Amino acid sequence: MILNTRIWSQTIEAAKLAASTSPAWLRAIERADIEIRKARYWSYADGVLTIQSTTSKKLYGVDDKHTCDACAHGHRQCKYRAARRLMIRYTERLQAAPIAKAADDRANLITDIKTAWTRKHPHTSLGDALMARFGVNNPAMLNTEFLRRVQVALNA
Repeated sequence: MILNTRIWSQTIEAAKLAASTSPAWLRAIERADIEIRKARYWSYADGVLTIQSTTSKKLYGVDDKHTCDACAHGHRQCKYRAARRLMIRYTERLQAAPIAKAADDRANLITDIKTAWTRKHPHTSLGDALMARFGVNNPAMLNTEFLRRVQVALNA
């Protein structure tokens, strides 16, 4: 699943607002966000979040009955439980979002790539990197599938 960063960010902000009176849940939400964005592997299907921990490299299947080391020690605010709740809300938002035109999708991909690139590589030209890798110096010259792959690579 490719994460729609705009909808994911909206989901995170809404969750933080809802949990603003609970410092433990706020920490769990922040840690869950990091796990989802940086995990080498994750998937969400049928209410189950499967995710590889960024720290222990363990693979967790997170459902209503999830238990992990944090849960075993009595912590209800586990980052994996928070990640699953976020993923539930994210998919609801994703399904409710109007279907964007292909041109809008490409424009959003290009904008996301440019933003992520300048944040991750502030001293390297995106055009130069694209030229070295793909033989073009403008992301608009790449097809949509390549743009998605570039976006995923930058967000990894």
